[in-house]
Amino acid sequence: DSSSFVLLPSKAHLDAWALKTAQLLVDDHADEIRCGMIPLQMYIFSLMPFRHASTIETVELVQQRIEKCGGLSTQLDAMLGRFRKATNRRMALLQDEARRTGNSKVTINEDDKNENDGSSPTTFSDEDILETFPFDADMTSA
Repeated sequence: DSSSFVLLPSKAHLDAWALKTAQLLVDDHADEIRCGMIPLQMYIFSLMPFRHASTIETVELVQQRIEKCGGLSTQLDAMLGRFRKATNRRMALLQDEARRTGNSKVTINEDDKNENDGSSPTTFSDEDILETFPFDADMTSA
């Protein structure tokens, strides 16, 4: 019985549909893409229909978009690196204090005073604090 078979659209039709969907995404969600609300991996995946269209214009568009992403990726990598360093420094501080006191349950309170022995506050330089990491923010869409 041939009525149980479902005919799928042609590859060309599906490719055209994917390209139109990708175009809607980059047009309608440009602000979300620019500020990183759409994860970079998702955005890169959404550019594939442009690349697969294999025209000079669509591949050039992908190249331009990738270059723009490079700056955001670099900023995110730098921020992640700073956060990792600050976290590792905090862990080293806690581990040193735990070794010094023999207490593995050492904590640091909001004032950076050791809650276990009332010692003086630990000071951190601006380089130790992630929030002082400079970055450019485009607030036009905010």
